[in-house]
Amino acid sequence: MEDWLMDPANNVDYILTNGQMWPTVTLTVGEVKRFRILNAATIEVLEITIKELGCQMMVLAWDGIYVDAPYRTRMVVLSGGARVDVAVRCWFSGDFTMTTVMAEENDPILSSEYWQMRFDQDLLTLHVEEKAAVFDLEPFPTSLPAHPSYYRDLRRIDDSEIDGRFVIEFGPEHEVNREHFKDAMYPRYKYEVGTIQEWYVINTEQLKPHPLHIHVNHFQIISYNEYTHPWGALHPVNKTKSAYYDLQGNLCDQQFLHFAHNLDWPTSNPPNFKYHGHHNRSRDSIPGYIPLGEWRDTINVPPLGSMTIRFVADR
Repeated sequence: MEDWLMDPANNVDYILTNGQMWPTVTLTVGEVKRFRILNAATIEVLEITIKELGCQMMVLAWDGIYVDAPYRTRMVVLSGGARVDVAVRCWFSGDFTMTTVMAEENDPILSSEYWQMRFDQDLLTLHVEEKAAVFDLEPFPTSLPAHPSYYRDLRRIDDSEIDGRFVIEFGPEHEVNREHFKDAMYPRYKYEVGTIQEWYVINTEQLKPHPLHIHVNHFQIISYNEYTHPWGALHPVNKTKSAYYDLQGNLCDQQFLHFAHNLDWPTSNPPNFKYHGHHNRSRDSIPGYIPLGEWRDTINVPPLGSMTIRFVADR
């Protein structure tokens, strides 16, 4: 059934909105309407915008946590499982299209080679009606509820306040820290409730983002870091087995737990640096990047990307 649904020849590979194909939402000119959007896909990414001129979007919250202050945006990018609250207002009557697009500007974080998990498709129609009486535009909110104490800003805390640090390295065989998942009785890392944790998250794939979700704990985005780590390469013939190389193309001594020693691995294999350099890229103009300081519980780590996150551990 899944193969049939995903076969383009059957013309059924669509994203549904609230179980419907391209539904219509009605609002009036100048009205501010709050949309709570969930990307219920697994790994597919949505790059949501309003196609026509005449409407504005303002971000209120990500993953259920209010942003520090509302901000206007032309696009919101949701990885699988991500949520966003946006306020929408249109200046004049007519039909407007909320759509998801494969925006070229997001390629540095989502990768143009990752096209199978990105979509060009309309999601819903905003039908905007005139008001009967003279009106003013409803104002967008200018402030939001404050964060509770356990979501205090962790960006500028002293190193002495950080109780634990951990590195997560994603590899091309769906491994974490060069091991496959075993079971819940095999913890990679333990920490205590109430402690401040700093995690360094690395995606070794050269041309594909990697999603990250931490159950229970929202985390604050602290930084995009310079990538100086090994990269994960699939075997050029086998395509299912991987090896780790340094950025100069030398095979690493420390490999995946189930490294295929029997295969003939290239002795020199530098990565494709197409998406390298997230730490010094002008991220403010690229909607796929997350503003530093925001709280999330679901993100995409970019190709050859490394990020620092912090959180206060909860149960």
